[in-house]
Amino acid sequence: MIQILITYQLPKEGLVELESEFKVSYPDKIVLSKDDLLDGIESSEAIITAFGHPLPEEVIRKGKKLQIISNFGAGVDNIPIQVASERGIIV
Repeated sequence: MIQILITYQLPKEGLVELESEFKVSYPDKIVLSKDDLLDGIESSEAIITAFGHPLPEEVIRKGKKLQIISNFGAGVDNIPIQVASERGIIV
């Protein structure tokens, strides 16, 4: 089953449909630490981050299965687009 890592506590109402189709890892605290991101990204094909919370390059590079990065909010200033593009990851 495809695993989605969510980096920030988002409204759970919007995740119901995702949870019915995918394995969703949701943070216990407001935002995942860099260490938590690094631990969770190894088994994830997708990651959902939130505006205002930078997604470290190191996390993208460690995501060997990572295929897509989604951002909750407008814009992608918090995502290192060049690193994702180099790895063929859709943002």
